[in-house]
Amino acid sequence: MIRQNTRVQRATRLALMSATILAGFSFGAAQAQSADTPTASADVTEVVVTGYRKSLQDATRAKRNSVNFSDSIFAQDIGKFPDLNLAESLQRVPGVQISRNGYTGEGTQVNVRGLGASFTKIVLNNAGVAVASDGGIDGGASNREVDLDLFPSELFTRLTVSKTPTASQLEGGMSLVNLQNARPFDNKGQHLTVSASASYGEASGDVSPRGAVTFSKTWDRWGVLVGLAGSRQRTRSDGFDSVGWTNANLACPTTDTACSNAQGNNFSFATVVPANAGNGLTTGATLDLNALLALNPGLTANQLTNAMIPRLGRLNYVDGHRDRLTLITAVEYRPSDTLRFALDIMAASAKGEYDRSSFNWFVRNSSTAATGGMVPINLKVDANNVVTSGTFANSAMFVEARKFDERLDFVNVNPSVSWQISPKLRLDAAANYTHSVFFREAPSFLFNTPFNSGLTIQYTNDGIIPTIKPSRNIADPNLGWTWNRVNIQNVKRSTYTAGAHADLTYDFESGASLKVGAAYDEADRKITAFDNSANYQTAAFAAVPQSAIASYLGVGPASDFTHILDGTPGFTQYILPDLNKLKAATNYAAFNSAAPFTNNSALGTPSGVINEKNKGAYIEYNTQVPLAGLVFKVNAGVRRAVTDQTVTGPVTVNGVRQFVTASTTYSANLPSLNVSTMVTDKLLLRAAASKTLTRANPNNLLPGVSFSDPSAQTASAGNPSLQPYYSDNLDFGAEYYTGGLGYVSLALFKKTVTGYTVVQQSTRKFTDLGIDFASLTAQQQQAINDRGGPATADVFVNQPVNVNTINLTGVELGWVQPLDFIVDGLGFSANYTHLDDEKDGAAAQLSPQTVNATAYYENDLFSVRASYVWFDERIAAGAPQNGLLLPLIAADRAQVDLSASYNTDWFGQKGQLTFEATNITNEPFRTNFGYANAAYSHFNPGATYHLGWRSKF
Repeated sequence: MIRQNTRVQRATRLALMSATILAGFSFGAAQAQSADTPTASADVTEVVVTGYRKSLQDATRAKRNSVNFSDSIFAQDIGKFPDLNLAESLQRVPGVQISRNGYTGEGTQVNVRGLGASFTKIVLNNAGVAVASDGGIDGGASNREVDLDLFPSELFTRLTVSKTPTASQLEGGMSLVNLQNARPFDNKGQHLTVSASASYGEASGDVSPRGAVTFSKTWDRWGVLVGLAGSRQRTRSDGFDSVGWTNANLACPTTDTACSNAQGNNFSFATVVPANAGNGLTTGATLDLNALLALNPGLTANQLTNAMIPRLGRLNYVDGHRDRLTLITAVEYRPSDTLRFALDIMAASAKGEYDRSSFNWFVRNSSTAATGGMVPINLKVDANNVVTSGTFANSAMFVEARKFDERLDFVNVNPSVSWQISPKLRLDAAANYTHSVFFREAPSFLFNTPFNSGLTIQYTNDGIIPTIKPSRNIADPNLGWTWNRVNIQNVKRSTYTAGAHADLTYDFESGASLKVGAAYDEADRKITAFDNSANYQTAAFAAVPQSAIASYLGVGPASDFTHILDGTPGFTQYILPDLNKLKAATNYAAFNSAAPFTNNSALGTPSGVINEKNKGAYIEYNTQVPLAGLVFKVNAGVRRAVTDQTVTGPVTVNGVRQFVTASTTYSANLPSLNVSTMVTDKLLLRAAASKTLTRANPNNLLPGVSFSDPSAQTASAGNPSLQPYYSDNLDFGAEYYTGGLGYVSLALFKKTVTGYTVVQQSTRKFTDLGIDFASLTAQQQQAINDRGGPATADVFVNQPVNVNTINLTGVELGWVQPLDFIVDGLGFSANYTHLDDEKDGAAAQLSPQTVNATAYYENDLFSVRASYVWFDERIAAGAPQNGLLLPLIAADRAQVDLSASYNTDWFGQKGQLTFEATNITNEPFRTNFGYANAAYSHFNPGATYHLGWRSKF
């Protein structure tokens, strides 16, 4: 496997380096302890742990004391979370999977127990929150999810994952994750914590800064905490993607019953040999099926007509940075021992600038009318008809260059009060307000190789990425490049939430308590797309004529392009347009500022507004019941939830845009029961039963059809009639606490989900979509005409629908174990999750298995942790794809991270030198098109190394 054996070498070198460092520091620590540390006396009865072990011990204590199934992660100290990213900390919890940015490798979103991120309710200080970002470059998420990369870990103290609900928790997910920021009374007195680090990216070869400062001070009744965290994340990613795989629109012989070609058909082979085809072909010669079979000896008609190649086999390059700045202010006022006020304010801003380019093999839309058609020669296919090698005469290629400029602003205000009205009665109340705005500007410029120029592709596929090797110098600006198209496609997203909740708790003499409460939450999400591509293209083509194109082209994208990419690329350099020069010559700024509203964004997300008003009320009872010599802790309650939902979006019928509004109201009673008991002083048993509600993704609700595919083959349709998902949940668990921070846990669960939404693909004639043919781009019109015209051309329409029911069962195993009996400070934590939806993951689109393991060593001076996480392959999108009955499969992936720190008093009261290494083996993000050797996408983000300093004054 080309370029992949270096991962083992890298991991080995890093392990040896870490072992050497550990041995050196451990020896120094042992010497220091033997010289400076007095012998423990017999009076010492408690061992006080600090650092990472304290974080684990706090988590163990919280798990044992919780009444429901939950796990927590605690900061080791103010400004010191176990991981640099909140999502990556959460992935250490059993049953939690995370989504990562495919270019940066950074964790962004979380899902619990296998269902998507929209099934996990994210709250900030127990209050609803929404962020307008969309999951990263090429994201397109629908805002029910929350991107956690906006929240710096330095400003948070605790994350809690509730896997079974209580009636007092906000509804809206099958699980809930509560993010708790730091507050002044978390650590009384005056404290100043400063951290700074530099990150080196293996892919970019550049260094990025990161820093945070937190100041807190408490007086008798008042406390103030101010935290500021900022970073620049340098991004470089080399990769391959295909936009799907397909076969030719080549008819089977009527006499060959073994041949069937009813699927795919996204391009056409040449019907006569085009001019300049070369390869010994005779210009003008007829290329019927028999002639094509003669050029491909050994293939049957069925194999040739179904031979699969990438629709747009292309190498991708992303280079840029993202600056993030987050400020939190927390004020606490405690006028008496029975009354407490708090105000938490968070403001954050992120700005990203990225250059993205890709060099594409022109397969999609390749036809006799567009390019003259390719001529396949000496193709070889495997048992699945995936082409493994061959020659494609009369090919064409094109470059696509984009510049992404995006900005995200976020503010959250969360006042709260806790009032112990009497010794038995307590009132807790809070309000919340969130406003977030995201804007992305992403113009694109595309240039073709000249058609019928004699370009031949030598194609091989070794199973990693296809090698697409052109016969011409694609890095030559004077090759004869022609305009393909230009786009001005921007999107603005805004989210607004406001709400309040109040809880009244009455404590009985017996120790039981009764809790009642009410909540109101409103969420408003707006997506607005802008498109001025048609007008700008006319102006750009006139301003830069064919004769002048070469003067706007250079060579790129980087001298070391593909240096970390797995596989064997067919080229490493290509022409790259000077975007700043092109913008200046074509009056881009004027056309961009004048971009009009359009129905759909470049990523297919529809424009529209979704407003939800959620009202909730609950009653919850907590008690302890003695039974059969055991004491059972019982939490029982029911929550009533009512949602008023209004969806407004544009619909175009016969070329006329109109806005359609759909309103609906639904309600549900959501009971919950959590029971636990200590069978012995170490063995705890749990059980839970509940019903949960998850609302449909906002952009799936918007009406209308999105038709942004340049090949005019795939459309996306919304569904305002989508119903929420309901889940009946059963959970059973056992936990054995071995002492201190150690425990072994087992959890079994079953979820019966009704109304689960999946995206189904149907085939419709273009004329059935209600889209004006004249409104399409010239390229889309050509593609429709190549398939027989508007009345004949088929379009694959993806639409979310509620399916009947899925049954999801799972097992979670956890083990946290100190190994102090072997070496003081040594230990590990590990967990395993198995999920089953009775359809091999196709229904829930989940990873059936996940593994997490962390080994650590820690003493007073030094700590080191090595972490491993593995996710099984999963269905990323169900069949059919591009008209073929094949799903997209996200490949299994493992990642190894390393963390180390050394405590010293060089600066401040406490100083700590830190080192982090993430993805040290350069594991890729890969998705396959049905088969393991058909790469839909394959990106290598590289390893990242962080060296930092943290002081506490």
